[in-house]
Amino acid sequence: EFRRVLFRSESPSLVLFSGGVNRLAIETTIERFERREGVKVDVQYNGCGILVGLMKSENVPDAYFSCDTSYMTQVRNLFQSPLTVSETDMVIITRKGNPKNITKLADLGREGMSIGVANEKQSALGALTANLLKQLKLYDGVRKNVSVDTPTADLLVNQLLGGAAAKLDAAVVYRVNCSQVKDK
Repeated sequence: EFRRVLFRSESPSLVLFSGGVNRLAIETTIERFERREGVKVDVQYNGCGILVGLMKSENVPDAYFSCDTSYMTQVRNLFQSPLTVSETDMVIITRKGNPKNITKLADLGREGMSIGVANEKQSALGALTANLLKQLKLYDGVRKNVSVDTPTADLLVNQLLGGAAAKLDAAVVYRVNCSQVKDK
């Protein structure tokens, strides 16, 4: 069915919504698919909360990669049954050398810390981080130190690595977001 609909057009194209964390995992596959099938894939990366909001306002893509199963359940009526294709851990990323000696989540609530988190309404990572901090009764203590709140984890990594201008001591991101910057 998919091929029949796709190839009715002279210039076939697909729209794919994807949570930002998936970018590294899917970019090469998408490029290969485009070459092999002669199709253009318009990928829109963003926080899953933002993408779900777009879909609920009738901006429905042909396919969707979410960052967490909870976001798939919110739009399950728009797609076939979801498949889990990957997973990654949440981690704390710090400035090089870890000058504030951050070793656990509770450390993010220490006085004078500057923390980055993903937005809990716009991002799967943000919702997962908030839920974890609430379960551990650390939410309020860490939240008072949050100075950066973004829709995707890659923006947090960039903020942390911003050199002398960087104000963050640490951020909660996915392990995959750190894979290309371990040396920094």
